[in-house]
Amino acid sequence: MALPNVKKILCMSGLGIAGILGLLFLLDLVIGIPFGRSDITTDILVVLAAGLLIWQGVETWLEL
Repeated sequence: MALPNVKKILCMSGLGIAGILGLLFLLDLVIGIPFGRSDITTDILVVLAAGLLIWQGVETWLEL
């Protein structure tokens, strides 16, 4: 049996990781730091994926 707080901790960790990755790739897309704008398609796709994960994480958090 899982503790009730474990669900919230896992949800917030997923939100945090998605937020950090989304921010890093958004910065790369806009100003070229930290990856030197190596692939714009990857930047766009990762930002979209991070946005979807954040949206799903918020919806899950509201249900907990």
